[in-house]
Amino acid sequence: MAEKIVSPGVFTNEIDQSALPAAIAGIGAAIIGPTSRGPANIPTTVTSYSEFLQTFGGVITSGSGASEGTYKYLTNYSAQEYLKYADTLTVVRTVPTNAVYAYSNVVNAAGGTNYAFQLNLLSAGAQENSGIQDAVTAGSGSSADQTSGGKLIIGAETNLRWEISNVSNTKGTFTLLIRRGDDITNRKIILEQYNNLTLDPTSPNFISKRIGDISYTLRDSGTSEPWFQVSGSYANQSKYVRVSNVNYTTTWFDQNGKIRIIAASASLPQAVSGTFAFGSDGTVAHPKTFYEDIFASASAKYPTLDGNTQQGFNMSESYARTPYLDAINLLKNQDDYDFNLLTLPGLVDENQFASSILTQAQLMVESRGDAFLIMDPMAYGASSITDVVQQADQRNSNYVAEYWPWVLIGDGDLGRAVWVPASVVVPGVYAYNDRVAAPWFAPAA
Repeated sequence: MAEKIVSPGVFTNEIDQSALPAAIAGIGAAIIGPTSRGPANIPTTVTSYSEFLQTFGGVITSGSGASEGTYKYLTNYSAQEYLKYADTLTVVRTVPTNAVYAYSNVVNAAGGTNYAFQLNLLSAGAQENSGIQDAVTAGSGSSADQTSGGKLIIGAETNLRWEISNVSNTKGTFTLLIRRGDDITNRKIILEQYNNLTLDPTSPNFISKRIGDISYTLRDSGTSEPWFQVSGSYANQSKYVRVSNVNYTTTWFDQNGKIRIIAASASLPQAVSGTFAFGSDGTVAHPKTFYEDIFASASAKYPTLDGNTQQGFNMSESYARTPYLDAINLLKNQDDYDFNLLTLPGLVDENQFASSILTQAQLMVESRGDAFLIMDPMAYGASSITDVVQQADQRNSNYVAEYWPWVLIGDGDLGRAVWVPASVVVPGVYAYNDRVAAPWFAPAA
């Protein structure tokens, strides 16, 4: 705003009504690959690596006995490298086609198999199980899930438990806590808390309104046109759970403020804690091969492998290929998903089954015309540069780049260095180039 004196007692005053236009939202990259937790096969946008970890998890344990070790999926490393220099990333977590979400039945005051509602986790897989199946089937509050101090037998930092408290028969309300699976009664780690919930759909505190009940079912999986069928009425507000099968208590109070139906109090949940069960990873190839062992052939170390395995997926099997193809076909919808860079870390072009998936990814970005695909020509142990060049020469597209060799990077979470394919780090190089220079400058990798 500017002010100017024209003559004694007379001045002009400029009223600035201009406004800076809103910045164009970042588009960012897309990654397709397995993670330790998170929504299955649903393209999900994250804006920081901490948000990625909260949604998709971090370190996992694989193997058993002397061969047990800690690992991170290549999807994690790719997200970590890219989000150092960018703030928008679309992640599609691939899981086997028969993976299952864990859930829990919340028993009501009537007891037995009478339930107030069901809690369903938003993350698929066996890692989410925090209790035994019999306890969840029969309802909540089973002592079979707990040891002394309220510690869960299979509770862990990576799974969840829940608790009902402050049940009021006069008000028809209760409190729901979402707790971390490794806490104890005297030292609860509360991740989410919802007070004054009701089972009355006419109330603003109706449990489905406060927590959410939306679910996504992938239809026409394995075809060129998969799509999501959306069920439910209320957007998911919780980061961890959604509600289903609510035993309604419509209009708790009458016009005089009295409880309309006294017996309705039996529908309220019991004041107990509970766990989740029935989550499944589906068909998984063991041992899970990581890093330089991806697509390892049968050897003394991995005598049962056939050279088609990566991170728990046997790419010769449809259960492993279909989730990748579904993700690619979902991302081809430009109206729903914006991205300018795509990577599928863990798939290498020399493997015939992975190559068929990468071909579909290439066709997808070429069809969109607004995205670029980064892929890896060969696994870690390529015989020679000549072999790598010959493999890369089989791709001829303005929308594809292949990089080799693999890269050794330090991992503070694991306390060691690991080998990762170039497709893990190159998107981060692109993002750095765009931040310090401009997209039309060639990145140096």
